Amino acid sequence: MKKKLNIVISLIGVILLVLGYLEYNKYHNEQNSYGVVEATINEVKVNGDRTIVGFEFLLNENYYFTSITTEESFEVGDKAKIFYLKNNPESCKLSLMTATKAFMYFICGILIFLLGFVMVVKRFLINIRIKHLKKKGLLVKATIQEVLVVNKNRGKNPYKIRACYNNPQDNKNYFFVSEEEETDLKDLVSKNNIQYINVYINKKNTDDYYVDIESIKL
Repeated sequence: MKKKLNIVISLIGVILLVLGYLEYNKYHNEQNSYGVVEATINEVKVNGDRTIVGFEFLLNENYYFTSITTEESFEVGDKAKIFYLKNNPESCKLSLMTATKAFMYFICGILIFLLGFVMVVKRFLINIRIKHLKKKGLLVKATIQEVLVVNKNRGKNPYKIRACYNNPQDNKNYFFVSEEEETDLKDLVSKNNIQYINVYINKKNTDDYYVDIESIKL
């Protein structure tokens, strides 16, 4: 489940980066497609909360006339900068899109991708550690003391197992707690009367161990 979540987070980051690229490409194309010119307002018509403004401007020794619907306030005779489409000067805008949205996609995408990547790497390193413990560590049968229910309010009720092993060599008790597991371990242990669980211990460091939940799943 955690592996899938890590991959999903990374994919969301990649999708945001792609959206950022597309948005920036759209912004870049618009910047190249439009020119800017100073125009004179020759007509103002008010239609409800919108205003239809007529503009005239000189471009390459030719006069052009266009109208733009806006919520801004203008008066006849005012001057304003407008953006005209280079291959069709009569198609105009009062403003062009900015790169803000693209940069927001990029920033969010990078942060989310890095989060997912770090989680994937962390899980990968944990799996390497577990494989090493299974191969080189000491395998013991620890007594299951209790099943802990973690944060019931999260909805998925993750479980942990707390186990104990008495080392006959030094007659000391060593305690171990498993990683979280979404399977109902309390029900699994009680129904099948499971008393022991496999624990792999680093021979040089007893604090480094792995409680093998899979060893009790029937």
